[in-house]
Amino acid sequence: MQAPAPRRFGYERLLTLIAAYGARATDRSALDRRRVLAWLQGELGCDEALLLRRGFDRAYRRIVEGV
Repeated sequence: MQAPAPRRFGYERLLTLIAAYGARATDRSALDRRRVLAWLQGELGCDEALLLRRGFDRAYRRIVEGV
């Protein structure tokens, strides 16, 4: 049986999801890059490589680091 294809998403969706995750974070460690990346993998049903290609690092820095 083949795994379902991941939902389509882009940079704007990553911004929205990371901002929502950050708003619910209870402490600064919840916003660790690896934790956010792992959460998004589960949320979007995709692997790390796809998230990185779609702009995860840029979105993370914009939302979490304010860059």
